[in-house]
Amino acid sequence: MYLQLYCPWHAAADGDYCCAQAFMAAAGTIEHAEVAADASGRRRGYGVVKFASKEDAQKAMELLNGHDFEGRPVSIKLDRYG
Repeated sequence: MYLQLYCPWHAAADGDYCCAQAFMAAAGTIEHAEVAADASGRRRGYGVVKFASKEDAQKAMELLNGHDFEGRPVSIKLDRYG
């Protein structure tokens, strides 16, 4: 199950994972996480997190939506394309 994560534009990526992974991991098992970037490498302010189960994704939305992430509140919702 995929969730969209709107996060600070400066969130740094590390390979296929990003700093958002540690933030979202409190909700459950993450299979993949990334923050979108433009051609120059600058972060776009949103990303996608894939959870191992629908229950973990639901828990993330309930626990973390609106919470502070690197100084800004995040918006988390179901990714309709994932």
